[in-house]
Amino acid sequence: MAFIADIGTVLRLTPQDDLQIASHDGVWDFCDDRTPFDFRVQGHLYDGQLFYGLFGPVLSGPSRYEGLICNILVRTDATDWRTETRSQVNFKVGRGVVTRDHRQHFGHPDGTRLEGFPRISRFGEVEVVGARPSTHPPTIELAGARLRPLRVVYDTDALYAYLRDPAVTELTAYPAVSVEMVDAMIRRSAIRWYAGELGKWAVALPHDDQLVGTCGFNDWSPVHRWAELAYDLAPAHWGKGLMRQAVAAALEWAFRQDLVDRVHAYVRVDNRRSQGLLECTGFVREGCLRSFRVGRGVAHDFYVYGLLRPDWAAQQGAAGGA
Repeated sequence: MAFIADIGTVLRLTPQDDLQIASHDGVWDFCDDRTPFDFRVQGHLYDGQLFYGLFGPVLSGPSRYEGLICNILVRTDATDWRTETRSQVNFKVGRGVVTRDHRQHFGHPDGTRLEGFPRISRFGEVEVVGARPSTHPPTIELAGARLRPLRVVYDTDALYAYLRDPAVTELTAYPAVSVEMVDAMIRRSAIRWYAGELGKWAVALPHDDQLVGTCGFNDWSPVHRWAELAYDLAPAHWGKGLMRQAVAAALEWAFRQDLVDRVHAYVRVDNRRSQGLLECTGFVREGCLRSFRVGRGVAHDFYVYGLLRPDWAAQQGAAGGA
């Protein structure tokens, strides 16, 4: 059963008062339109540790909402959206995600800011109408390996065993590697998947399920529909095409799940092996970011590589026709 706060849930919002529509600064109007519209929850709104709302793209409804983001805000009652399927809400619909204005309580109309126009706001009722399939990672079989979810505790020793090898981290921005750091990385990825966000997989051998690498996404913006790709592999498995398979599988899953329109990766300018991997999987070098990241006390330049959905789709079509 889906609840209001679940990432991926489709909610229907029915306005219960005249809409207030701002077309530009100082110009607004009221519209008596109570037609419902649907949107999908893609993220939570927090003020520090305080949860105060949700946001996500509008999926259907009157044309005035087309292409906009709906933000719903907790009212001042005792509602708990983690366990409820229907609730009264304040809402703001516009080009982006609201931010807090601490001069007012978040339940006040001026307690949040929304940049750009149009801005459509008022209050209404939301109810759960559907849930998107879970974004928890599937196990994906490769030739001679598999992508599977990272396992807290179980994978720590294997990941630490090769990340402490300077050959693996010397051309990256990794800090000094410790068991505690590796354990925190795995837990962070597990938490991201659990929250409905994109994370990383283990690259594991099929005969013993032993981790020999990781591949997936360090960061994800559901609003802007991009993800940051990242990967690492034990040196004993370099040069076998294993990570190329893993990257291709992770990209295919993310694009086919309709979670992203762009994937990018950051690679040190002297990391030729990683640059070659990205280029052979269709990424385009988009520029150089000077002194972008600090690795073990030294700032380094990084290339940014990007892959857009249309380019990925064209590659798939070309491969299918070959």
